[in-house]
Amino acid sequence: MQKMIFDIGMHIGRDTNFYLQKGFKVVAVEASPVLAKQSEERFRDHISSGQLTIVNKALVEDQTDSVEFYVNDEKNDWGTLLPDWNRSLNQAFQKITVPTVRLAELVATFGLPYFMKIDIEGADVMCIRSLRNLDQTPEHVSVELMTPNNLAKQKVECLEMLVCLRAMGYTKFQVSDQSRLKSVKCPNPPLEGTYVDYAFDGHTSGLFGKELQTPTYNVDEVAEMYLAYFYGRQRRFPFSLLSSTPSGSPFHRKGWFDLHARKG
Repeated sequence: MQKMIFDIGMHIGRDTNFYLQKGFKVVAVEASPVLAKQSEERFRDHISSGQLTIVNKALVEDQTDSVEFYVNDEKNDWGTLLPDWNRSLNQAFQKITVPTVRLAELVATFGLPYFMKIDIEGADVMCIRSLRNLDQTPEHVSVELMTPNNLAKQKVECLEMLVCLRAMGYTKFQVSDQSRLKSVKCPNPPLEGTYVDYAFDGHTSGLFGKELQTPTYNVDEVAEMYLAYFYGRQRRFPFSLLSSTPSGSPFHRKGWFDLHARKG
């Protein structure tokens, strides 16, 4: 039986394409009707074979049937549910209304995925919170971490995702620096799916699961490094925490990062 992946935040399908080539069955969620339509054309054969299902809806927590979604024609990878997302970096957002779906509905319809990739521009923590309502959770999860300027004028609980994941039993954490993916090669023999000679770029999530080639941390270690990166050298905390990015930390000011979690 094919293992299944949920690609939450399909965008133009770069990650979905990688997962399909590795032989996985994919359920891809994309709120933008324009991007979903493009992927339906691109992956017509995979959809026909049943290997890929595209869900053209926005993932939400509540029971609303539709939601306001903000698209950006200049940066089409910045589609978001958040009115303040990246506004300090670009103002070219337009509001549309899109239908919604809940994570529990996806699992009830398609089953529990082996791996779930989450990249929905600031609403990622909402998806992590939704995991808590499931009877079972995926073996592997990756989620895009916020950078300090994503919501520059709004208070951010940057550790909420880590706290939720640890509470659900995820104990092993890895950080993928997306700015360095061009130098990453797929292992051969493969550790997930089939081998693919795949060239990653700065707009993909890259390797996952057993193939991820980065150090493993516990929740305290990754939280300390992420806080130091997120708040910078001048911030002080009411508990023991390094005031600057710890030596050996994967975080740096010129990257963007995915957090990968698995159960111990």
